[in-house]
Parts: sequence; C-alpha cells; structure tokens
Amino acid sequence: AMKVYEGRWQQQLQAWPEESKEECEKALKAFGRDIEAFERGIACLNRDPKLAKAFCMANRVFEIIGADRGIRTWRLFQIVYQVIHVAALRAREERDDAALLAELDIADVLWFPTGGGKTEAYLGLIIIALFYDRLRGKARGVTAILRFPLRMLSVQQLQRLLGAAAAAERLRLQLLADGESLGGDPFALGYWA
Repeated sequence: AMKVYEGRWQQQLQAWPEESKEECEKALKAFGRDIEAFERGIACLNRDPKLAKAFCMANRVFEIIGADRGIRTWRLFQIVYQVIHVAALRAREERDDAALLAELDIADVLWFPTGGGKTEAYLGLIIIALFYDRLRGKARGVTAILRFPLRMLSVQQLQRLLGAAAAAERLRLQLLADGESLGGDPFALGYWA
C-alpha cells in the first residue's frame, strides 16, 4: 500500500521548497513504517482467530462504555493504534516470525492533546490483551502494568480503567454463560500507591 502513496507524494514533493523537502521525506518514511505496522496488525488479526475474537470482544466492551458517554465510534488514531499493537500480542504466540518478535522491542509514545482520546486507545489495547489471554488459556496473572507520574492523574485513570475492566468482566461472565472458553479468575485491578 505504501508504494501507491509514495509515488504520488514524491511527485508532489518536487514542487515544495528545498528546505521543506527533507522534513517531508522523513515524515513520509515514518508514515510508511506506520502503514507497514498497521498491515502487520491486520495480518495478525486475520491469522489468529483468538486474537480477532479478543479484538471483537474489546470493541463490544467499548461499545457499552461509549454508549454511556454518547460515543459510538473509535477515532481513527485509536483504532489504528490498537491494530498496530496487536502484533506485539501475537508475537508471544508466533515466536518464529522475526518481524513480529521485533515488535516486542518497541515502546511507542501515544501523544495527543488533552481530551483527544489517548486513554481509550490504550485501554482498548489492554482489554484486547485481557480477552486474548483468557482465550489462550491464561486463568490469572498480570496482563498490563500502568504507571502515572501524577497522583491526581493516577486516580482519574484508575477510575476509567476500573470502568473498562468492570465492563469487560460483565461481558466475560455473559460469554462464559453462553459457553465461551473464558474461564479463570475474574478480571481484577490492583492499585499501588
């Protein structure tokens, strides 16, 4: 997919001032890496039925949570962020794929202005991981660790995480009653101050 865009952008770049071209080329390469990472995430979802199911379950959780807040869809960056990072979840199951294993060496910074939806983006990924763990047979244990530098931010994010985890647990119990293999301890949340 990147080749299609790259040809068009290289053509457009010819008309730009010289001092802007280098920065534009860097941005184009970074965008190309993002497209490749997104395609890798889509491939993981297509290859792994459990991961795809966990992705769908997490979307159901956020559909429930969003309904309470009048939100019906993901913002583009939120869903792209989640799809890009499901490759790191899949890497734990597919140890012979070098491109996937390389995902485990990456730490991304999710930056958006206040109120932009960062929390939902990473909470969505955490909920995907919770369901994926259960679908892979994990019955208990730590799935994610969050650390916040400010006490008030920590408390506020804890409340949002608690709401997402509680909605995920309600869905897990409902699916468990319907025969899904999502056993184990209830989803739980710890808080260390």
